[in-house]
Amino acid sequence: PLSAPPRPPRPLRVARVALVVGASRGIGLAVARRLVQRGLAVHATFRGETPPPALAALAAQPSTGTGQLTLHPLNVMSRPQLTSLAAALPSLDLLVYSAGVNSGNATAQRAVNAEAPFGVIEALLPSVAGAPGGGGGGGRICL
Repeated sequence: PLSAPPRPPRPLRVARVALVVGASRGIGLAVARRLVQRGLAVHATFRGETPPPALAALAAQPSTGTGQLTLHPLNVMSRPQLTSLAAALPSLDLLVYSAGVNSGNATAQRAVNAEAPFGVIEALLPSVAGAPGGGGGGGRICL
């Protein structure tokens, strides 16, 4: 019924290791923060050599019985970087793709927003498929 009270969010019972691609700011940063608060081991990627201040601050927060955050620089268009990241993360319960650009450069937008998700999933699918997951095994992918 429409008058029913809202349900509280369901806990993430299955996911233990998560990767958030594009966690520098906005939705990706918020997702990484929430997953850490829920007790997951979160791996978060950022573009460039050094993490942006908000992500670095989140990583620097002391763990108080919650999850942990590990940062990884990543160019989503770099096959060698994706291969290296996949090797470092042999099992992923949750893969969140939140990378994106909104620039005047249509080529860059198409590459990062439309093409890169396929390369990221292709590189990390063995890690997601190898996760224990729920029921029949395997992790989850969220775009």
